[in-house]
Amino acid sequence: MLEPWPGTEQALQAAGRRAELLTAGTANPAAAQSLRVTALVGGAIGAAALDRLWPCGEISALVLDVAAESGLEPKAAERELLRRALQAVEDAGAPGLLTIRAILSLLKAFTALDEASVWATGPTASLECLSIIGADEPSRRTRAAARETLRSGESRLGGRGFVHSLAITRWDRPVGVLVFRAKAAERERILSYVGELDPALATSLERATILSRNTARERLLQEAGEKRSARLAYDIHDGPLQDLAALGGDIRLLRRQLERKLLDQAPAGVLLGRLDDLEARLRAVDGDLRAFAISLDRTTALDAPLREAVRRQIAALQNRLSASVRLDIRGEDNFTASQRYALLALVREGLLNAQDHGRAGHIQVRISTGPRRTAVSIEDDGRGFEVERTLQRSARRGRLGLAGLGERVRLLGGTLRIESAPGGPTRLSAVLPHWESEVNERVRAA
Repeated sequence: MLEPWPGTEQALQAAGRRAELLTAGTANPAAAQSLRVTALVGGAIGAAALDRLWPCGEISALVLDVAAESGLEPKAAERELLRRALQAVEDAGAPGLLTIRAILSLLKAFTALDEASVWATGPTASLECLSIIGADEPSRRTRAAARETLRSGESRLGGRGFVHSLAITRWDRPVGVLVFRAKAAERERILSYVGELDPALATSLERATILSRNTARERLLQEAGEKRSARLAYDIHDGPLQDLAALGGDIRLLRRQLERKLLDQAPAGVLLGRLDDLEARLRAVDGDLRAFAISLDRTTALDAPLREAVRRQIAALQNRLSASVRLDIRGEDNFTASQRYALLALVREGLLNAQDHGRAGHIQVRISTGPRRTAVSIEDDGRGFEVERTLQRSARRGRLGLAGLGERVRLLGGTLRIESAPGGPTRLSAVLPHWESEVNERVRAA
């Protein structure tokens, strides 16, 4: 009765074992024969639905053959085959999305409806079509019906239209929507079949939704980790690594001078002064690394109001900053942990760029928090530079300071503007999107 498909043998063996178990305790030969045939054929149909789409004509022919072999009426044989097929799909333990597609395939094959799709709310609270049968893409009307039912939790089955939506519930809670396209006259018959499939569809939908959200959460965590690693690379490259490179150059110069005995006749104070310079550079690198460690310690940044935390950040950088810093913070201090840490990292990067690239005497830091955005600006009275040429030169040399600052802001979902010209001043301004402090903060790139 069955046309072969990939996996036919394994499916028939599994269906046969199930049929034998079901009929083992049946004393009535006629009942045993009926149960054996429906369990065998229905189980094979369900197993095949995981690998192929059943045409309605094939199911209709199988129903007639099973009715003749089992002694059941065609309608009863059809219902029993659907139940056995559905049981086989559930017992297979396939992933949620594959199970949903198999269930939709059975629904279409047994009812001859035109199109069916299952919808749910995605990880980002957007409307998501999990599976569709009978069409390549859902129509706008189908999408609108799914959205309305997800929003209201109420099925839309009335009217003379061809598109109908049914809320899928589990534990009296809506978990998704089944949308099908069929003539109004066929609606009630199709709904009676949906009643057979609904429990399995709800279970599979919940399993698929949980898996999808977990996958999305893992992806966000991975992306956040990668972006954080990129920010650490920017900090290390343009901070301690550059200082160590300069210190290494000084040591090599001192070695060459000693080899050439250029300092033999120099007063002792000159040599001691040179060693004092190297020691001062080492202390500076030590201070930078300590400041860097402080910036990585979230607890240091989180145990005080933002104004105090920024002041601590500035104090930790005093060994690098020869400029005076004026701080102006306005707005409510209602940042989350990741938001506060990101702001401190942005201020630190801006201060170091103002000092190292601009040789500024005065630096103005402004942070303003409004209902929709947070604006940060760092302005200095340094010597300034040609923005485009400097960025290109820095990129060719592999320096990540200004490029890292722009990338940091972009990772926060914001924008960065650099305004400068030879002779100064220089102004870095960043606009960051609206943030809300929530108890259950979503994982996001900070």
